[in-house]
Amino acid sequence: DLHRTFPTNILFGPGGHGIEKLKNILLAYSLHNPTVGYCQGMNLLAGTLLLTNNSEEEAFWILTAMMVRHLPDDYFTQQLLSPQADQRVLKDLVQEIMPRLSTHFQEMHVDLTAVTFSWFLTLFTDCLPVETLLRVWDVFFVEGMMVVFRIAVAILWMNEKEILKCKNGAAVYCFMKQMTLGMHQADKLLKVAFVTLKSYIHPEKVEPKRIRHQQAVRQELLQEQQLRQMRTFAACASSPPGKKREL
Repeated sequence: DLHRTFPTNILFGPGGHGIEKLKNILLAYSLHNPTVGYCQGMNLLAGTLLLTNNSEEEAFWILTAMMVRHLPDDYFTQQLLSPQADQRVLKDLVQEIMPRLSTHFQEMHVDLTAVTFSWFLTLFTDCLPVETLLRVWDVFFVEGMMVVFRIAVAILWMNEKEILKCKNGAAVYCFMKQMTLGMHQADKLLKVAFVTLKSYIHPEKVEPKRIRHQQAVRQELLQEQQLRQMRTFAACASSPPGKKREL
């Protein structure tokens, strides 16, 4: 992941010192918080912090604040419970706010999560222009995860007409992968997120959905774990005595 972090940026390119600094920050965080350790996506968060603040120490402490104060405890755990639940919340919001778009996704057999999962996991570092990203992060440090829902829905809202013009799933995926790259007007994006969509996306509405979906995902993960254990037990029980079975 280190060498896939902003490879075209001079700080992280050949001769730059960014890779070594990024490695130090991620290693330090994995030691600081061994429960989480390292998860894919954290490299982009730390890399962005290095781009805006060349101090390893300050970038480390800001990353720590993001993880502790603004993201759920289980956001970067191995099971990715909260990110999975948040994707279901996003789909609920799209269905409620933009029913035509939600229906279009279903008809085109498009899984919204295939595009938006990385938005949440990297806090938009992999899709928004840096000048827009930093404006979004400014608000994120004030409001936390609610901003991620606001911005995600705002991006879809602003591009709904063009997405609806796509005639098949491949065209939808292709458009959605590049639609954010030209979003240089941060003021416009934030206005849609915090003014146009204000009545649709707020903690009183979103948090109950998050709790409900987190419970559902947690139950599904538990059932999957139990099923794996049953299969392992059955495989061991079917092995002849004295012979080990490769699982």
